[in-house]
Amino acid sequence: DLIIWYYENLAGIKADPDIPAFKHILMKPGVTGDLTSVDASCNSIYGKVKSGWKLGNSKFKWDITIPANATATVYVPTLNKEEVMEGNAMASKADGVRFIKWDDRYAVFEIKSGNYAFTSAGVKMMTTVPYVSPTVIIPKDTLFTMGSKSIIKITCADSAAEIRYTRDGSDLNESSPVYTQPLEISGNTVIRAQAFMQGHHPGIQTKEIFNFVDPARNGILWRRYSAKVIKLPDLEKMNPVATGVAYQFRLVKIDVPLHNFILQLKSYIQIEKDAEYTFYINSNDGSKLYLDDKLLVDNDGEHGAKEMSNKIFLNKGMHRIGVEYFNGGGGKVLSVSYSSAAIPYQPIPEYLLFKFKG
Repeated sequence: DLIIWYYENLAGIKADPDIPAFKHILMKPGVTGDLTSVDASCNSIYGKVKSGWKLGNSKFKWDITIPANATATVYVPTLNKEEVMEGNAMASKADGVRFIKWDDRYAVFEIKSGNYAFTSAGVKMMTTVPYVSPTVIIPKDTLFTMGSKSIIKITCADSAAEIRYTRDGSDLNESSPVYTQPLEISGNTVIRAQAFMQGHHPGIQTKEIFNFVDPARNGILWRRYSAKVIKLPDLEKMNPVATGVAYQFRLVKIDVPLHNFILQLKSYIQIEKDAEYTFYINSNDGSKLYLDDKLLVDNDGEHGAKEMSNKIFLNKGMHRIGVEYFNGGGGKVLSVSYSSAAIPYQPIPEYLLFKFKG
């Protein structure tokens, strides 16, 4: 749609497909046609992402806002590798900014959360080249029962586009297979897809993770309590008003009221390799994350969407994992992710979570 095209391809605000939910943002503005300015923003679970640029007398000015608990890779347009400034300092020496590389007519930086003002000289407008519409991977319900099979379809609004895909999570390239018919899957699968068309920029790369679970073994036991609190209380002294089973540490498919409730979620996580792991919990309002019955991350209290994390070394095998969460008003957000040297930041896969006993 036109609005999405505006903020993704002109303002240059895109979610990194490898790090979901705008935890990491790819920012590459399109200085095209006769445009001399763009001003756009995008709401994420971490806060508002902003991109506003102006071009005059070949001087490019770009104001960026990256919300707390998020990072970004930014592509600042230049003509002949001119020095890029951030505020009154060279960008490569500015706080929160790290130079990565030169990429054609862009200087590429990694930045932390915060407000930035980049400037560069010698920017030349690029010829306007349209973008192919993004692919859509169907179905959007990505959880299936073990032993079943599912048919995956990939579509593109541009009927003349060629769709390429991978089904092992690997990056797409010119040798990736061309999509010609629906795909059948029967096990955990990561599908990436992208549309290409002559005379157009490639479409946005899309990604879906499909998980197969055994309902008899997989799952998270949850208990819901009714209370108006500003910090998590001792739940051992309270009686739940509802219980159930979920497959993700999220509020989706859990029966919760509008406000004033507490959730307790318990499961086992299967760790497949001895390693140091980082666990992240993002919530609005407060939350706590436990590993092997010990508090690992304390994100308690009334606040907007905020992610906190901590590291722990875990041996291969089953480990208890638990979450406590409350909402007293405003937005409702809860998600748990993890990472290691071998695992990119991602939600904990459903097939690695097993029903809590005892």
